[in-house]
Amino acid sequence: MTNTKTNKLSAYTIAKNCSDLSDVNVGIEELKKYFAACEKQGKTPTTTSYIRFSKLVIKRDKLK
Repeated sequence: MTNTKTNKLSAYTIAKNCSDLSDVNVGIEELKKYFAACEKQGKTPTTTSYIRFSKLVIKRDKLK
């Protein structure tokens, strides 16, 4: 099961650590799994995870 703590998420969930589009996509997928795990457990995802997700999406759009 996916970890539900942001301190257990990989470095790829931080946009500045991603050097190319594949890194960004890995981070986005990891955060999607995190959000799904939180929903399944009935927990609210952290604010940090939403910020990380939005920054990754912005970086993905810039790299396309």
